[in-house]
Parts: sequence; structure tokens; C-alpha cells
Amino acid sequence: MKFVKNKSLGNNGEEIAKIFLEEKGLSFIAKNYRFHKKEIDLIFKDKTEDILIFVEVKTRRSKTYGNPEDSISAVKRKNFITAVNGFILENPIYRDFSLRIDTVGILISETKEPEINHIENSFY
Repeated sequence: MKFVKNKSLGNNGEEIAKIFLEEKGLSFIAKNYRFHKKEIDLIFKDKTEDILIFVEVKTRRSKTYGNPEDSISAVKRKNFITAVNGFILENPIYRDFSLRIDTVGILISETKEPEINHIENSFY
């Protein structure tokens, strides 16, 4: 899965994460869900259990400033949780589901396969 030049770095990362999580057996629900200017990159459902998985994707070209997933600020986490609550509010069919927040960190290079770090239950 190589870097696609006509897409932005973030869009490439989200697409890589989506394919990666689908290959792990998760069912895709939504991409770039917005609630009052707060965003969730990807939303999945576990196929075997009633678990909704909300995913923050962080993509970088190098580790110059650390691992991609380490760049999620406290403000971003708070906004993300607001968006999760908004999704449940707007989609009552999922009210009885367990919720999980995951992070997928991706390092992209034009010359090699992306490095993917999937962290389950990464923040609350």
C-alpha cells in the first residue's frame, strides 16, 4: 500500500487505517464524522460484539517530532469525546453498544510500506 501522491497525507493515512481495520474484521460505519466542528476520523463496529470503535488517525512522514500517535493533545482528546457523544446522540440505534476509542499512528514513506501502530482503548 504505497503513498498516493494526489491525496493529502492525512487522507492517505485515513485510507490506510480504514483498510487495515477492515482487514482486522471490523465493519466500517463512517469517515470524517463531524459534530459541532469536532471530528472523528473513522468509526467502526465490531462484527462479533456490540462495540463501536471510534478511531483517531495520526499520520506523519518521519519521527522527527516523535511517533504520530503521541501528537494527540488534551484538547484534541476532549473534542474527540464530544464528537463521540454527539454521534451517539444523533444515532440512537447505537446507544446500547459499548464504546472504544482507538488511535492508529501511521508513518508513510514514498519508498516503503507504511508503518502502522494500532492502539486500542487509547484514551477516554
